[in-house]
Amino acid sequence: MNQAAKTILVVDDDRDVRDLALTILEAAGYRVIEAANGDEAHRLLLAHPDLQIDAIFTDVVMPGRLDGIDFARAARLLRPRLGVLYATGFANLIRENRHSELQGPVLRKPYRPGELLGAIGALLDGVN
Repeated sequence: MNQAAKTILVVDDDRDVRDLALTILEAAGYRVIEAANGDEAHRLLLAHPDLQIDAIFTDVVMPGRLDGIDFARAARLLRPRLGVLYATGFANLIRENRHSELQGPVLRKPYRPGELLGAIGALLDGVN
């Protein structure tokens, strides 16, 4: 796979965690776009319908109207074939009965660079 041609939208309200993901993905050759929360990411998708995005890597628990699960749902309404990889360090904070709403694999924080790259690679290859 030509990773340079792949664009990942990284959504996380924690600046340090977001920067780490950006660094890991960019070093691997991915193009990366960032948003600080689900609301900002959703506005970005609405404002730029032609923006090429191959996958979303989003935190599950974020402040604002759209948490990671709600954002992923909204994003897939706009782009049904978009792959989503979730990240969470707070499994117990995922709202009750929401596990069934996850539309992709979940990466547990803290994750290692190789875990993130493996999960993104598998997602892009269509393997969950």
